[in-house]
Amino acid sequence: MGADVMPFADNWAYLKTELAWLDRLLMLAVSRQRKDEKNLNQIAKTPADRVSEHWWKGVISVPRPAYDDSRVVPSKRSCKPAVGYQSQLESRIQRTAKDGIVLALPSLRQYLNLTLFEKNLLLMVLAPEVHRRYGKLYRFLQTGKEDSSPTASDLPMVDLALRLLCRNEFERRKARAKLAGPDSLLERRILRYAVPRSSTRLSSYLQLTDEWVDYLLAEPP
Repeated sequence: MGADVMPFADNWAYLKTELAWLDRLLMLAVSRQRKDEKNLNQIAKTPADRVSEHWWKGVISVPRPAYDDSRVVPSKRSCKPAVGYQSQLESRIQRTAKDGIVLALPSLRQYLNLTLFEKNLLLMVLAPEVHRRYGKLYRFLQTGKEDSSPTASDLPMVDLALRLLCRNEFERRKARAKLAGPDSLLERRILRYAVPRSSTRLSSYLQLTDEWVDYLLAEPP
């Protein structure tokens, strides 16, 4: 660990850094979805075309990594910053711990031995508690609409979390199995399915329990 690594001033300084990363991830996903929607509108003529787009789009499109398959810009050059970010973040977290400053989410991850997916999932579900902008982005990515209805949920679905936080089908299966396991965030009552419960797990909204929202946003935890 280099001597020039800067510790986080407090829990909120850490959260701002993590939320800036989430911001970039979401805006990339929004950009891709808008591009896909534009291409779809040029081709789909009927409601049936839209329903079957996942089958015919692969036939007429130039092969490229899809939104579901990648969380970073699909090039070798762009993959490096993602690895560098995680490494730098971990160095700053360790330096902060040496200074005796408690960071809620990293502390929880260490205590419960959470995977990177689980840590990022908690961040994703926590974000709308910090700013409703994240809820609006989730709604757009989940419905294709910027629904401002007071009944619209600001929470992310399981499906969206798996698509954004996992790079491929193998990672998605592994993450989903982790959510269903005996030591999952749901079984530990850190996360819960929002009421009313959806008919499928994939389309269910995830929510932090109140006490964990308070802990993760505390000054200090």
